[in-house]
Formats: sequence, structure tokens, C-alpha cells
Amino acid sequence: MKRYSFPRKILAVLLCMSLLLASSSCKKKKTQDLGERGIKESDPFFESEVSELKFPIDESKKLEYMSIDSIRFLGQKILASYIIQYEFPEADPETGYLTDIQWEEYSRQGTAMFSMEGEYLGEMVNNDAFGLPCIAVDNDGNIATLSMNYNENYQVDGLKIVSRDDSGNTVKEIDLQMPPSSDLQYVTVLQFLPDGKIAVQSSYTAPVYIFDASGKYLFNIASVERGVAGEIFLHEGKYYAFSMPTDWFGTLDYYIHEIDMTTGEMKPGKKANGIVNISALTYGEDGVYTSTPNGISKYNPVSGEMEEVFDWNETDVNRRILSSVRSFPINENEIHAIATEYNDSFINYKYYVLNLKRAKSNPHAGKKILYVGGLGLSSGFYDYMYEYNADTSHDCRIEAFDYLYSLEDGTSLDEQFYTNITNRINLMLLSGEAPDILVNFAGYDQYANDAMLVDLNTYIDSGKGLDRSEYFDNIFRSMEVNGKLYYIPMSFALEGYLANTQYLDADTNWTFDDMDRAAEALPDGMLMIPPTESTDLLKKYMGSDLTTYMDYANKKVNFNSEGMIRVFEEVKKYAAKEDLSDRSFLMGLVGTSSYGGLKVYDTSDFSGLGGSKPVVKLIDYLRYDQSAMVGVEITDLNDYSLYLGIAEGNGKFIGYPSLHGNGVMAQSGESMAIFAGSPYKDEAWEVIRSFFSKEAQTSLTSGIGRGFPLNISAFDENMQAEKEKINGAYTEFQKDVSQNEVWNVILYPVEDGQVEELKGIIENAKSSYHTDEAVMSVIMEEAPGYFEDTRSAEEVLKNIDNRALLIVQER
Repeated sequence: MKRYSFPRKILAVLLCMSLLLASSSCKKKKTQDLGERGIKESDPFFESEVSELKFPIDESKKLEYMSIDSIRFLGQKILASYIIQYEFPEADPETGYLTDIQWEEYSRQGTAMFSMEGEYLGEMVNNDAFGLPCIAVDNDGNIATLSMNYNENYQVDGLKIVSRDDSGNTVKEIDLQMPPSSDLQYVTVLQFLPDGKIAVQSSYTAPVYIFDASGKYLFNIASVERGVAGEIFLHEGKYYAFSMPTDWFGTLDYYIHEIDMTTGEMKPGKKANGIVNISALTYGEDGVYTSTPNGISKYNPVSGEMEEVFDWNETDVNRRILSSVRSFPINENEIHAIATEYNDSFINYKYYVLNLKRAKSNPHAGKKILYVGGLGLSSGFYDYMYEYNADTSHDCRIEAFDYLYSLEDGTSLDEQFYTNITNRINLMLLSGEAPDILVNFAGYDQYANDAMLVDLNTYIDSGKGLDRSEYFDNIFRSMEVNGKLYYIPMSFALEGYLANTQYLDADTNWTFDDMDRAAEALPDGMLMIPPTESTDLLKKYMGSDLTTYMDYANKKVNFNSEGMIRVFEEVKKYAAKEDLSDRSFLMGLVGTSSYGGLKVYDTSDFSGLGGSKPVVKLIDYLRYDQSAMVGVEITDLNDYSLYLGIAEGNGKFIGYPSLHGNGVMAQSGESMAIFAGSPYKDEAWEVIRSFFSKEAQTSLTSGIGRGFPLNISAFDENMQAEKEKINGAYTEFQKDVSQNEVWNVILYPVEDGQVEELKGIIENAKSSYHTDEAVMSVIMEEAPGYFEDTRSAEEVLKNIDNRALLIVQER
């Protein structure tokens, strides 16, 4: 059955779209010395053993999905609570029923035990009739499980903890006194505190119930607006806990609070700078540890500082598996970790145990270091880095650092993060301290000059370059600044509007004048676009033109111009007039394991999901004729066919309107640039060029939402494979519909001609996103003055000119 739980779908979408968010950002224990090019024997290095955890999957059946509820080190074992669901066999064609089937063979749940080397040791006995056990290690080192008794209303009316030794013998049982007025329906967190108290919690939105060592209920820890997330931990004699907003559609941030463990009072907290994902934290006897694809750090709840204790460049693990990793440092010479490798299908993630031990000497001594700095380094890059470093014929070793996890610039949750980080990169380039290769900075035009970056056209057109006829050369050209290619895209997406041709017949390269004429012809009551904040719309309408108002070479700006006044006027005309802060917006597409991870249209009613805020599906404005078009991003054939299907044959992908008809905008996926001051420019180009082989391009973009390849042959093969996958899933979807086994989802096939149509759109794209984060921040601060009718456009743009000029001149 294709049961389709919305919380699981949301999780899947978050994982698909934002795997870059690991547990924290951190300060390095020392500043990376880019001038230190040679590796010495005395440089720290850790030997690594990586083992995949093999769960008890019945290979004779087809797996529908596997879900891991929790996975952790407990003593010298690894415990993982799991649910495995297999696809049921075909029903009897005459009766429509499944016959002669042992239902329990197709659904399994349990807690698997593994050795520290990843060997499957068997199952932990679970006496709880309702789901997976809640497990912890008690203060005597025994494995403790919490079982729940339920009343006729399926509410918990009894809690019992059973502790067992390594042989499985019961050594202690504790009945927990039920809290008064408890509405517990399940428990997911069991914790034994150092002072002997016991804590249980169902979720971060619920109270933490505290008991004494005998099971007597003492008090609860609760807050109306914020819930305790993660474990309660001891630091320098005081208890602390992190919190997050209980309204998960609101602003996501984390605070650290001191907890009074005599009363349960959660004292006023302070923002936990550097923490991005509570679930990736680990709690040791000497503190809280947090891991990212850069390294492992220790968090101090008093100072709020992170100190890096390990750098992943100090070992040879393939960092593609480290997007979600929890690390357990034993001491300075030994580290254990559990890593999760996600995939597009959401069906069967891979889990690894990593054992790291300090080596006596660095085996890479004598090699030079090629430094790479990126903003969200991909699994494809880490695959290449792992293979490159394993090849002993190379004179260099790549060391990578992902600025997305560097606390020096705040975190990706901070409003000024990208402004801060682009300013820092600017200083690094000017001072000569930049990495040899910069990854994912395409469109930041403040760096686009010969003093900072290399014009990659000189390499493309050299003897060791690329044959432009084999690539979408127009996409390369769209990324140029003054005829020079400072950032080369390795993949790309398309951005624009999906228009309903019943009401709007616009050219792809339309202008503001065209949009105004089209708006006059719309039926009464129909919006041109869904409700959109004026500042968000401003970003779209000036996205490909921003830096044309800036002359970096001569340190001049010219925002106070007729062109920008017109942009402001158009934004004011079509942006929402009402306050939109009382609602949340989602596109309405989700990924599902039921159909190979493909995105589908979710027809569910989202209105009650946002807590205090209603949730609005943007795509419904187009589907139900409420607006003539809606803004979309096309990252693959799945997106394109799905949007056209939702439009029921009346969809057309067009560009954002602009002054000069720039058309559909190409958005760089992953990009690379070479620092002009690098001593290893040729070696850096060899690294970049390797990503443009047909095989590398296919690997980089195969999967859901990974963008389009630049290589035309790889594009053609990707499209054929994606078409077959989508249409195969559509056949399965139709079958499920006929058997009433689909809930609230719609999938559409790839129609004849759509691939050719999409390719034609790509071949005609001529613009890309160009910006300057510091200047854009100024525009976002000043522009509301015009949209709120407190200042004229000329007054606002004069202020922008003055402030932007200071930024440009100070660089």
C-alpha cells in the first residue's frame, strides 16, 4: 500500500533539499595556513576503518522502505531501532485480495545490535507491544529499556524501565510514577542523569518529565513557546539543555538554557551560535560534541564557543558520507562515529560506523597541498577528492573546507550569513590567502576580476581545454562578466515563471511592458502572481541585472536611474499589498519513497499544518486559476513534467519579466573558480576539467533535483533515463489509483515532445543570476521605504547609491 504520511514526506523534502545543514558551524582550533604547502611526517593523521551496518533485510522480497528510528553507541555495542516494510505480492486477480500470506513476514521492526566493527550480532528482545523500545545506558553501564502500558484511549498509563547486563540478565526494574494530568502517548527519549535522576520525553514539543532514581515523579521541564531538544547535560556542576521553537513553521533557531534540577525551571536562554541541527549532537562525560563535514568540535555552554578537536582532512574517509554524522571522541587518539548516507529514493539509507585511531606518522608526508574552499561541497566533489587523494601518482593532496559550517561567519540560519561570508572571501582574495579553488561562488560578481580570479575561458580554449560544441556553451556564456568566465558551472537549473496559457500568452523573453499589457487582459479577480513579499519579488526582477548598476573597476554605482525606478514600480504594482507574515507558503511538491524518490504533487490540505499560521500551497494558485503564473525552479525532467501536468496542458515556462527581456534565468548548481594568486593554477584546472567528462557530468547530475549537466551527451542520456523512470513510476501510480491505494498525491508522465521542448529552453537561455550580497542587503533594508509609501523611489535609490558606493570603495 502506498501510505503517504505527511511528516515523513516533509522530512524527505528537507533531506533532499537541504542536506547541507549538518550539526554545527565551528571555529577551527587554529587558522588554516594556506601558505603551508607541504605535509610533514609530524602532521596529525588518523587511520580509519569504515564499515557499513548491514541490517537483516530479506533479499527475496522487494523493499518498500526502511526507517531507522535511532542509532547510537551504547557501551561497546551499536544499537539501531528500525522498521522494515516489504512490498506485498500481487493480489488475486479474481477476488482482489491477498491470499495465503503471512503478514508478519512483510513488516518487521526491532532493535539490531552491531559490534564496533559493524558486524550484525542479532536482535535486542523487545517486550513492548507498541512499537520500538526506548533505550539508554543507565548509570551502572547496563542497557536499559523503557516499556509503556496503554489504556483503552491509547494513552500511556504505565512506564517501566528494565536494565540488563551484557549477558541479557535483568539486574534492575523501575516502575515510573505517572505524572499528574499526563497526556503521554509515547516516549522517545530516556535519559539517566549523573545525579541519579531519570528523564523521559515524547518529543521536543512536549515536557520533559523528571523522576528520582526510584521512579518517583518530581517535576517537569516545559515552556510554551520553546521545547527541550536533545539531551539534558552537565557542565561544570550545572545542568543545561538546548531548546527550539515549538512552531516548526516559524523561524528555526536554537537556544541554550541552564536548568534548575531542583524545580525544573528552564532559565532564560541565549542563542546557541553555531548549532544548526540538534539531532547530530552527542553528549560525552566531558561535554557536548558536534560534527560537520569539516570536523568535530566541542561546545562550551557558558561561553558559547566551539573548539575544533578534529579535522576530517586528517584522515582518508570519503566525506560524501559525512553530511549527517555523529561523533564520539574517546580521547585525543581515538574517535568513533556513525554516519548516514542519504539517497534520492528515501527507501534504504546506508549507515556506517567509523573507527579512527591516530597514526604514528603522516603517510602523505612530502606531498603538496591543493586547497579547496566551498559553500556547500557536494557528494560528487567529495567522491572526486577521495579518488584523487588515493591516487599515489599525484604530487598534491586536496584539502577541503566548507564555509557553510564556519562559525566565523555565523551560521546558515543567520540573516547576514551570506553577506558575512562573501565579505570574508573578498578579504582573503585581496590578501592572497584564498584557497586555490573556490566552489559554489558563481554569481558573486564582486570577485569577478583578473586580480582575484582566473578567466577560465583561457583554459577552456587551450590545448587542455573543452570542446565547446559538446556543451551548452550558451550556459557558459550566461555566466560571463564582461566577456570573461570567472566561475564555471558544472551543473545548472532554470528559474522563471510557469504561466497558464489560457490567460497568459507571453514570450519567454518578455519585458515589463509585456507583463503590464497581459495584466490588463486578465479576468476580473485573477492575480498575475500568488501573494509575494515586495523584497522577494525585487530579488527576482533584478536578479540577472543587479551588477549592471555597479562598476567595480572604477568603483562607481548607478542605482538611482530610470531603469531601477521602473523595476521598483513594477515590483510595487504586482507584490502583495497585505501583510503575509500571518501565513506560511510551500510549493506543494514532495518527494516520496513510493515512486523511487520522485517528486509528486501533494493534494493534501496544508491549512492546519503550520500551528498558529495557515500554510498555503503556491502551485494551487495556478492549478485552480487563482493566478496567471507562479514562480518555479526547474532542476530536472521530473520538475518540468510535473509542473506542466499540474497546469493540465496549459503550462508554459517563461522568464521573469525584465527591462530588456532577459528570459529564463540559468542558475548555477555547482561551480568552480581558480584564485588568481594560486601557485597551482594548472593543477587546479585539471581538477576542474575532470568534472566535465561525460561520465563525471552524468554522475554529478544523476538523481532527483541535482540539476542539468553542461555536457550535451550526458544531458541526452539523463533525459532518457529520467523519462523511463518517471513513466515507469506513472504506470505504477495508475495501477495504485485503480486499486484505491493512493492518498493525496498525483504523479504525471513525461509527454511526447517535452524533452525536446526543455532542451530548446536550455539552448536559448542567455542570462544568469548575478549579485553582490553586501549590496543586496542594503537594497533589502532600504527598499521597503518605497513599497510602504514613506519615501519616493528616487529617495530610496539615492540612499542605496550612497551606501553601495561605500561598500564598493572600501573593497
